[in-house]
Amino acid sequence: MDFDFYRNFITVAETGNLTTASKKLSLAQPALSAQIKTLEHYYGAKLIQTARGKRQLTLTEAGEAFLSKARQICRTEETLLLDMQSFTKKASGTLRFSVSPAKSTFFINTYLRPFAAAYPEISFQFREEAVSAQTRHIAENSSDFAFANAPLPSPQLFAAHKTQKEYFYAVYSPQTDYGLDPRQTLTPQQLQNIPVCCNFGCYSLLRKACLKHGFTPNIRFIATTNTAALAFVQDGSGVAIVSAGGAPKDINLYQSSKALANVSQMVKPGGTIVMMAECPEGFGDPDCARQITEFKTMAERETALRANFTIGGFMGYLFTLTAERFRFILVSQIPREQFANAKILLAAGMEEALALADAGGYDPRRSIALMPEGSKTMPKFTDAPC
Repeated sequence: MDFDFYRNFITVAETGNLTTASKKLSLAQPALSAQIKTLEHYYGAKLIQTARGKRQLTLTEAGEAFLSKARQICRTEETLLLDMQSFTKKASGTLRFSVSPAKSTFFINTYLRPFAAAYPEISFQFREEAVSAQTRHIAENSSDFAFANAPLPSPQLFAAHKTQKEYFYAVYSPQTDYGLDPRQTLTPQQLQNIPVCCNFGCYSLLRKACLKHGFTPNIRFIATTNTAALAFVQDGSGVAIVSAGGAPKDINLYQSSKALANVSQMVKPGGTIVMMAECPEGFGDPDCARQITEFKTMAERETALRANFTIGGFMGYLFTLTAERFRFILVSQIPREQFANAKILLAAGMEEALALADAGGYDPRRSIALMPEGSKTMPKFTDAPC
């Protein structure tokens, strides 16, 4: 049996969608379907099933067992290939790794390009994802290493190497005197008793640094973007601590939250938000998924979040809170039934999304705003929001 059949089956199982898998593999969907049928015929078992009226694929009991064995086969084949190539003293094969979205450009330019030039026979499987997903994929042995920009949730389980310092900047209103000298490097102790705002990328690093110096930082506001953090301090409300990282894309719902935070500022309460986020990797964080899928009321979500606060959980809470304040329509690959307990309306495409937006009746007086780069756009108003 062709090893590519096993690898492609794994991709189908991980994406849960033939269309998504075929795009990811650059393989025509009919050819991919034929490979799955070939595997089922060869092994005499149904591996994948599709619920009536739904595009999402699920594995049968046999399919779950086959997936585990297929991963073992592929790992064995890759190890064998590397072992045989070692006799020629020529490094080759495939490196599977992930990078925190905020650091992807830095990693590619600083590490990946020089490495690829030095070892042209090595190919790469590369994805952007949150730290929680990175650690999960390493534990599952589906990634060889991860380049992260935040502390690992379970550092005792992994070998970690620090590659660079992370620089942060304190930003505050010139009308507010916190006794800070802009010409000097800021120490964690100087933040004690000062209300602080930070973004999600530096929250855990900032808190860890302050705890090392014997105090818990007074974090009043956690922003999803640097621009939102800066808006917090414009009126002298405190100090914003921001990192110099870039903006993630919509590889999963967790990462698309940056666009959500920006677009929410453009719409009046009760207005309509249509957000396009493909999310081929689903929610991207188990706590984010739990907030959206498991709880039926905002009170339940808030109680769970206060009892066990995580960044992923807060991101899920943010999405459900947006659906409470606005008519929130999400164009995504995530299965519709995953949002049954939230007020988030799922659409398969823009045509369906616009139909949902007009369901309450078309108002010719309404304003419409487009944000093609939602995660990178901070709205500035010359009039009231839409």
